[in-house]
Amino acid sequence: MDSKLYYPFRKLGQVTNDVPFIIQNRGQQFFITTCVGNSFQIYDCEKMHLLFVGTKTEKPISSIAAYSNYTFAASGSDIIIYKRAKEVGKLNNDISGRINSLLTFGSQLLIALYNDNLIQIWNHFTQELYTSLEFNDSFKVTTILHPSTYLNKILLGSTQGSMQLWNIRTKKLIYQFKSFGSPITCLVQSPAIDTVAIGLLNGKIILYNIKYDEEIFQVQQEGKVTSITFRTDEEAVMATANSTGDIALWDLLDQRIIHVMKGAHNGSISSIQFLNYQALLISSGSDNSVKQWLFDSSDGLPRLLKFRNGHHSPPTYIRYYDNKGRMIISAGKDRSLRLFSTIRDSQNTEFSQGKKKKENSYVIDDLKLRQINQFDLIEKRGKDWDNIITSHMNDNQAKLWSFQRKAIGNHILPTKDKSAVKCVAMSYCGNYGFLGSANGNIDVYNVQSGILRKSFKAHSKVVSSIALDIYNKYIISSSLDGTIKIHDFKTTKLIKEFTFESSVTRLLLHHSTNLLAAVSDDLCIRLFDIETQKHVREFWGHENRISDLAFSPDGRWLISSSYDCTIRTWDIPTGNLIDILELTSPVTSISFSPTGDFLASTQGDSVGISLWSNRSQYMDISFFSMNNGIISSIDINEIENGKNDESLISLSSVNNSQCKTLLNLAQIKKRNKPKEAPKAPEKAPFFLPTISGAIPKFDASKDKEEKSEKPIKETLDLRTGSEFIDILKNCTLNKNYEPFIEHVKSLSPSAIDFELRCLNVENDMYEFKCLLEGLEYCLKEHKNFELVEACLNVLLKIHNSLIIENYDIIGPYIERVNQEHEKVWQTMEELFQYGLCVTDFAKLQ
Repeated sequence: MDSKLYYPFRKLGQVTNDVPFIIQNRGQQFFITTCVGNSFQIYDCEKMHLLFVGTKTEKPISSIAAYSNYTFAASGSDIIIYKRAKEVGKLNNDISGRINSLLTFGSQLLIALYNDNLIQIWNHFTQELYTSLEFNDSFKVTTILHPSTYLNKILLGSTQGSMQLWNIRTKKLIYQFKSFGSPITCLVQSPAIDTVAIGLLNGKIILYNIKYDEEIFQVQQEGKVTSITFRTDEEAVMATANSTGDIALWDLLDQRIIHVMKGAHNGSISSIQFLNYQALLISSGSDNSVKQWLFDSSDGLPRLLKFRNGHHSPPTYIRYYDNKGRMIISAGKDRSLRLFSTIRDSQNTEFSQGKKKKENSYVIDDLKLRQINQFDLIEKRGKDWDNIITSHMNDNQAKLWSFQRKAIGNHILPTKDKSAVKCVAMSYCGNYGFLGSANGNIDVYNVQSGILRKSFKAHSKVVSSIALDIYNKYIISSSLDGTIKIHDFKTTKLIKEFTFESSVTRLLLHHSTNLLAAVSDDLCIRLFDIETQKHVREFWGHENRISDLAFSPDGRWLISSSYDCTIRTWDIPTGNLIDILELTSPVTSISFSPTGDFLASTQGDSVGISLWSNRSQYMDISFFSMNNGIISSIDINEIENGKNDESLISLSSVNNSQCKTLLNLAQIKKRNKPKEAPKAPEKAPFFLPTISGAIPKFDASKDKEEKSEKPIKETLDLRTGSEFIDILKNCTLNKNYEPFIEHVKSLSPSAIDFELRCLNVENDMYEFKCLLEGLEYCLKEHKNFELVEACLNVLLKIHNSLIIENYDIIGPYIERVNQEHEKVWQTMEELFQYGLCVTDFAKLQ
């Protein structure tokens, strides 16, 4: 089921995955292209700024390649061609296999290796298939290399440990190499012609001369060889990577190991590459990071220069930090607390935990704090003191963090009863931190000093969640004992208690409305009004554990996420479920932007944070009640497919402002009426008349006479031959008022008002009768509702006294229109109860 409310925008915190990156140089600049699932990203090497993000593909990208301004992405069996991250073409020949790797060959050809042991070569400029090579099971291709200076030739490695040299133009096997006794995992061209580096599954790296078919030398590393690269500056150094996150540096002259970069990545390293003629090594791994290592020390050992990374294990808890919705704080299974910017990736950072890594080791995960299971924050005091508080798994201490310093704070807050901290909260003023313990106690600390201010017994079992109001009047807590309790902030005296049959696991308070949402193990979301201390709503529908809650900024919607792989949106005033966003994996946390433009979510199988744009911010959306799958006696699917249009009320296509202008035309004219009529300037004649005499004078009497002689023309009939009345009468005779309604739509509000004022009362008010029959027709058809409402309102307002005087003539017509009008409003009230928005009825037609 597609969501009508949320649309995928982008993912934050995804840098790369296990697909090898590629490097391009354009002049003096280098660019890194990494794969992130169904898309790719392009960074500049100098500052590691994100430049482009490719459009999303239908299937995950399995390999990428590049030539000039073009990027090629393998998605399933398709090859998608991009130019500056915009799709410009696609290569597809209806093959069911999956592409394992891509390789550019020269300036025009692109080689694709499929998982069914097929190689296809394309001309990516003409988008035509150049040739194909098929292999049997005796030679399972794993990697492809184009040896330098070898025209039209490719070198293939296999799982059997042997290599073959092929001519792609003639499609002939040139030479078969002997087996190396282990599957070949990578082939790389060395700086020396005819020499290639061969990486094996058993950890051997062999430098081999393919021209003379002889081994130069071999070395051994720990684990599978995943990538090999060579320095091309003055140093003869080879770097190799393995599947455990280590990078080994080898001296090619002495044929010995120089250094092993233990734990360079937290997981398998997918690709390493030296920049041409530079002592700079780029590496990427499955830990969602790209790193630059600079070799500038006297001992030849590298140092970490720049990097871009995110969570290398899925994030489990997220919250927006600022009121502008530009920053998100997240905690993940990798035991880190991170900041992500929604507008600039270069501002992403990890909060420092104050741990120092061991000498000659790049592994710091073992030194980190335990995994964060929940945190709370307040932006207000971020520049003054610590403003983030976290609880950790199986830890009896809560930690404070400083957003200003992006580091752990100065104070540690232990529970008084020495039991584990299960939940934390921060007061709205930012002065107090609250700890809920496993024994049911609540501890209150002063955040600035780290001093315990009070502690009291709140529940008989684990305190699962704590919420505070903005005035520090109440301490609201929930527990696995099935209770929600409201305590006085100052005295800790119990004010109100709610008891349920199942455990309450989470609370969320909307500060503006004082609405409290509570999640319990019976898969129900209950809503409470803290001011009146009453239970006001219940929302049922989730089929698995509810993981998180979020309110919309205005407090109208409540959004819930669950391990049933859905995000549901509930309309609080009506109590209806209005939207379901179905995903492919369990949703662990959600947070709604304070500006209302985005919903952020995390999933159990993704290291990124998904941003979903809120469509209601920029378009009108029809909301249906999805509680029981029906709207009264009308099926939702039939409505959307247009099968039950006659049951709905549609609006006209005229601008909404026209109807409002028609209803308030008298006030608008009065407001715009000038205080006095404009005076035209007197025009002087070319020859000014004069009166003869000793002193010449101008003669103005002639002009006055001309003005007085102008006749006053009276308008006897303002509506002689009115098109409005002619069309209305013809439609009455034919009993089809569609042409009349279309004519009314074409008129301006002033023209409609004029025609209604000039209706003739002759022939027993025949023109009035025709108009009322036309309005009755529209109400019966449920069409043009707001236009009919406006015309009927103006008609009754203008001619109310005339209609009362002649009610015996016109009364039956008025009553029929009134009956149809009441039926329409009754239908609308029924649809309102099931969550339909009247202003969107026209879109269902």
